[in-house]
Amino acid sequence: MSSPPQPGLERKIGLLQATAINMTQMCGIGPFVTIPAMVATLGGPQAVFGWLIGAIIALADGLIWAELGAALPGAGGTYVYLREAFGSRTGRLMPFLFAWSAVLFIPLIMSTGIIGLVQYLGYLIPGVADEGGTTGLGKVIGLGVIVLVVLAAFRRIGEIGKLTTVLFAIMLFAALSVIVAPFTRFDGAQAFAFTPGAFSFGGGAFWAGLGAGLIIAIYDYLGYNTSAYLGGEVRDPGRTLPRSIIFSILGITSLYFLLQLGVLGSIPLEELKSATSVASTVLEQAWGTGAAKVITVFIVIAAIGSLFTLTAVINAAVTVLVLVQSLAQVAAIVVLRRRRPELDRPYRQWLYPIPTIIALLGWVYIYFSATWLSIGLSVGWIALGVAAFLTYAKAERVWPFGPKGIQESFAGAAEGNGK
Repeated sequence: MSSPPQPGLERKIGLLQATAINMTQMCGIGPFVTIPAMVATLGGPQAVFGWLIGAIIALADGLIWAELGAALPGAGGTYVYLREAFGSRTGRLMPFLFAWSAVLFIPLIMSTGIIGLVQYLGYLIPGVADEGGTTGLGKVIGLGVIVLVVLAAFRRIGEIGKLTTVLFAIMLFAALSVIVAPFTRFDGAQAFAFTPGAFSFGGGAFWAGLGAGLIIAIYDYLGYNTSAYLGGEVRDPGRTLPRSIIFSILGITSLYFLLQLGVLGSIPLEELKSATSVASTVLEQAWGTGAAKVITVFIVIAAIGSLFTLTAVINAAVTVLVLVQSLAQVAAIVVLRRRRPELDRPYRQWLYPIPTIIALLGWVYIYFSATWLSIGLSVGWIALGVAAFLTYAKAERVWPFGPKGIQESFAGAAEGNGK
């Protein structure tokens, strides 16, 4: 059976477009900027294992998104899941806190994309960026890109889906070029020259930097859930959403692993740790300046695609996101399984609850690996959100000062797998 469509929304996004949307959001400029930081954080070529551990956490969390998205395919993603899971007990508090947090972490994540975009523009246009960071010209260009993205976001969802598919193709071309280029002069001994004692449990470089490295990795994997936010506009969401999430994580993991390996085998370690446009450097070494500049243009365009949605900014964004989205959804899947067993679930998490437990442990480890400033910011922002909600609730006379004011929108099979 099918559910009535949400007012004003058309289900025009298929599996290919949903996967393209996720992968474009995931890749964009991220790995092209953060590979040097990952190598420096984990102390050498062993950084490749940081990407793999991050992928395991992302996949475990993706399976939570897959079940929730298939069962509750509404526009809004986490907002819908928290409303349906916790509304009967805490009214509008949890979805309010998610929206409150999004006001902070979405601009933070978007800003990292702008920073990376300007760094690569600096390779093409002198004066856009320098060793101190973004120049005045770079800031003007960054603001212009934000305006462009906002204007594009107001187009019909079918047009955005097609545009994202084109951007996905551009991103894939750029990523594959940067993967192929270093293997024309690949030094295997250099790529696998793990730091002596790096894996020692007595304080090896890998374990010492793993927490901070996973923050970087998870930042680069973020976006595998984008299709779930568009659940009200996805065709056959019970099948499309889980597949788009899983396919995108597996696909991007393969790209990131090969990107990291290729870069390690073509750029000396000390040079790599301080590189600002590592992809352009790799391309220039392999194919010359002309080819490097052409493909860098594609990287910049891919960065714009990733905004359709540095280290200090990533820390702040991830910690806020972990508290009100990641950990809250771990609780949501457990609560909904127990409280609403009748809910139609076209996809049920494989090996439940093992992936949920892995996601929980991973998110807790990542959260407490962040800087104390970022943790303090996240806690303080949530505290302000609670205060704002109580002020709103008192004025509107809703829970805890009145009725909860929330009705469950996905009551059963007829609502659970809308097409």
